[in-house]
Amino acid sequence: MIKKLTLLFLLCSGAAVQAQDLDISLFDDAPILGRAAAPLDSLRLTPPPAPDIRIDLDNSQDQVTAPTPPSQPLPTLPSTHIDLSGTTPAPVAAQPNTAPAFSGPLHNVSLFDIGGFNLSSPAYDVLRQARENGFRVTITQESIPLFYSTDYAYKCRQKGLVIPDQITQCIKDYACHEKTRYISEATLTRKNEVYYLYFTSNATENQLYKIIYINKGDNSLNFTRINKARKELRQKEFWAAIFDKYGYPDDANQYIWGDPNKAYMKVFMHGSNYDGYIIIEDVKLSNEDYFEAEDVEKDRPMRNHFSF
Repeated sequence: MIKKLTLLFLLCSGAAVQAQDLDISLFDDAPILGRAAAPLDSLRLTPPPAPDIRIDLDNSQDQVTAPTPPSQPLPTLPSTHIDLSGTTPAPVAAQPNTAPAFSGPLHNVSLFDIGGFNLSSPAYDVLRQARENGFRVTITQESIPLFYSTDYAYKCRQKGLVIPDQITQCIKDYACHEKTRYISEATLTRKNEVYYLYFTSNATENQLYKIIYINKGDNSLNFTRINKARKELRQKEFWAAIFDKYGYPDDANQYIWGDPNKAYMKVFMHGSNYDGYIIIEDVKLSNEDYFEAEDVEKDRPMRNHFSF
């Protein structure tokens, strides 16, 4: 019994000594109490991070890359920012050509299609075709040019409308009557595929100018050897299908087909699920829509709001 009490006393004494060694103040201007006080930001409040441990699942160091075309090598896919907003920066009427230099004839991407959808197709034709092919169609955005909606809002207020919801509906009614309302964005879904579609205004006949295609990989696969092999097979099949349909890219460093100043296509895979992305855009058509809408705005008759 005495031995047990002695052992307990020694343990408590040892703990007390350790507590005295950790006498640290949390204030920079604390008085010195037996040892120099240390500020809070000088303490290591958490243990150092564990070392990065890399596990080779198949006991090899080989990295799977996209197939290499015979004429030019395709390096590892670059890290790419994905723009799903559908917005294109306002073009400038005259600017130097800053596109990367391409060698040889470029692909005419304006003739490409993704899932049967072609650039420059009218919006209603695209959406009708999508429904016929079994897509779930969602019109995510209908737009009215700002200079029209401003005029409509003025007319609605002249009628005595003051409630915001009533003014909004009045603007829509004017736009439908004058055919200035148009479909600007739509989303198509089918199985593991998603299409984001972007259309020009009525100034250029509400045409399809940009498609973002996403093919979702299987995120349920864990990192076993057989599932790793399945993902690698998915990568090989994706690039084989791309090269078989569209040929090899004009820019092998960025995986770009066509001319970025006119019509181009960019392809990449992203994430551990090997999601496949295709972005195809007719920049020339988007720029034409901008300038055509600008011309329509300039041709509008101006109202005199001033009495002087």
